[in-house]
Amino acid sequence: MKFSTERAAPYIRALRSGLEALAPHGDHVPLAETTSLLAALAPDLSGQVLAPARADPVSGMPDFAWISRALAEQHLAANGDDGTDLADDAIDCALRLDPELGQRMQARRRLHRFLRLNPILPSSRLIAAVHRKKPSVDITLTWDRLTPSSCWQRLRCTARWPTLNFMGPIQLTGEGNVAVPEGVVHLFSRHAAVPLLGLREQLSHGLGAHIFRLSRSTIGPFWFPGIPVHRFAPDALGTGLLLHLATEILAEDVHHSRHLDPLLRDERGRVPEGLGLFRQRRFAASRSLLEPLADWGRTVEMELQVALI
Repeated sequence: MKFSTERAAPYIRALRSGLEALAPHGDHVPLAETTSLLAALAPDLSGQVLAPARADPVSGMPDFAWISRALAEQHLAANGDDGTDLADDAIDCALRLDPELGQRMQARRRLHRFLRLNPILPSSRLIAAVHRKKPSVDITLTWDRLTPSSCWQRLRCTARWPTLNFMGPIQLTGEGNVAVPEGVVHLFSRHAAVPLLGLREQLSHGLGAHIFRLSRSTIGPFWFPGIPVHRFAPDALGTGLLLHLATEILAEDVHHSRHLDPLLRDERGRVPEGLGLFRQRRFAASRSLLEPLADWGRTVEMELQVALI
């Protein structure tokens, strides 16, 4: 779905408002990076540099091509500094000779200076953090990615190996950092969408470790008129603005399994002994959707948490 400049600005404002209202916690991709990304996409900052503005037709989130252009500009910005940017005189000259070109040059300089100070969410990355080395080795692997439908997702896996000598493909360097081979990156990218119970088995086998906490949290979809709602959701939810924030946690420290996601099948009966499964979908909605959401919650017998956009 393509937006004009006039429509792109309120779209970004609404998405950012919903995101800030929901205040995603650390199991989600970082809030600062997502809000910086939205600020970069906004026409009042980047002008036409990142155009055309498009939303994914399935999720309603900013599409991959739009975000990729912002990431490309971030790379260009990192290769320079404020001193190597175009000077005011050059921009003023361009504005006189060709106002459209001059405005684009001005917007690019403005965007680059913003991106140097404000990191934006990458399309994918794997972060590793060591929690302890003795008597067992506990490491959390965090995989951030744009899903195929442009939702923002964080998969977080905390794994345990018995000793430093038996860590499968993972290695610790002399400086105490984690060396993650490319095969582990491929493991996460291949299986990121697998249902959580099966994903735990895949990661346990691939890492040669005991997985005692696994979470997958997603920002999106963002429904608004023109974006199709899920087949299990009431059609009325497509008449306003509705941002989803979904979390799944399979872990030993989840002592009471709960299912609060009306778009996923309840799998609490399949959870292995010693683990608990927590699933929740929260919403940021325009005021016109509060009553349809309340009706839906009563229908599915779930207490749906809703923040106002």
